[in-house]
Amino acid sequence: MSFNKYNDPSKNNFFPQNSSVKGSTYLDFIKSKKVHRMSEKTYPLFLTADEKMKRIQEIIRQVSHTNVPVLITGESGVGKKFIANKIHNYSSSTSKNDFIVVNCEGKSSSELDADIFGNQVNYSHQKESKQGKFFQANQGTLVLNEVTELSLSNQSKIIKFLQDKELGRMKNEDGSPVKTRLIAITTKDIIDAVKKGKFRQDLYYRLYVLNIEVPSLRDRPKDIPLLTNYFLDENSSILGRKIGISDNALNKLLNHKWYGNVGELKDTIRKSSTITDTGLIEENDIKLNQLINSSEKQWIRYLPIGETLKLLETQFILETLKSHKGNRTHTAKTLGISLRTLRNKINEFNSIGLEVIPPFCNK
Repeated sequence: MSFNKYNDPSKNNFFPQNSSVKGSTYLDFIKSKKVHRMSEKTYPLFLTADEKMKRIQEIIRQVSHTNVPVLITGESGVGKKFIANKIHNYSSSTSKNDFIVVNCEGKSSSELDADIFGNQVNYSHQKESKQGKFFQANQGTLVLNEVTELSLSNQSKIIKFLQDKELGRMKNEDGSPVKTRLIAITTKDIIDAVKKGKFRQDLYYRLYVLNIEVPSLRDRPKDIPLLTNYFLDENSSILGRKIGISDNALNKLLNHKWYGNVGELKDTIRKSSTITDTGLIEENDIKLNQLINSSEKQWIRYLPIGETLKLLETQFILETLKSHKGNRTHTAKTLGISLRTLRNKINEFNSIGLEVIPPFCNK
């Protein structure tokens, strides 16, 4: 039980012969391969064989030497905040100063106003000056996480800040200009928010000048073995024992949807590393997030962004059919619909060329 098909130099050798499964360190792997990386201490997101991810790394290098606003989009768990941090750290003008993240979700407009811009707040009936994060992050970076959750009033102030900063009118208490770099992050469809009037078009255009769209893990499957090996080394160090993974277990990872992306993969490897008794993760040791068995909250968490309800319904039905090996009766019961409705759905899928698992499939 080994990574034979990945070790073979004549094939897509994501792992060298002396990979962590054989007992060497992950750094040996890094040095032995032309893996696109920014430093030996890089986050696993940047262990990549994917061309889009390689391009993102080049963009990070380029944008880190400017002070323009950046918009980072992508699903939950792909590493958006980490990319923002890399932009901050690779910039000579911001790296030695504060990197501040403001979570915009779940806060009122007034709370965000005070948090971002500052105001006079009352503590024990005494008014104190509260400096906003824009000023606290001077010479550094301010990240607005889930920027689409800002109220239109908050957005107007962001616009004014950017305009005043560009014109040198935004001043610190000592009269020096504020030079805070702004990075906005969202998992939501920001264009849809603009169309619905929930996000200002002028702010969108200012942010979209430099947009980094991070692909999901399922759109770069070649990275799964790379990241798996990294997390194996990481957990081996934490647990004080060498952890490997079987071919069957790796195939299970490769066939998973990964709606939680890199974060979900990391959690999966951590849990599997903890429960294995032999030091070799087997297929049964891997507990994946199964959407049909998840609570409503978990289901929403791992939904990909930008997909229509119709498409999500189709995916859900097909996955449920697969889990019941094509049994129509059991599938209809799980979905809470009639057998007739399920058959109509299947006929609809067949008419548009979708592959539907046949009844009572033994796969």
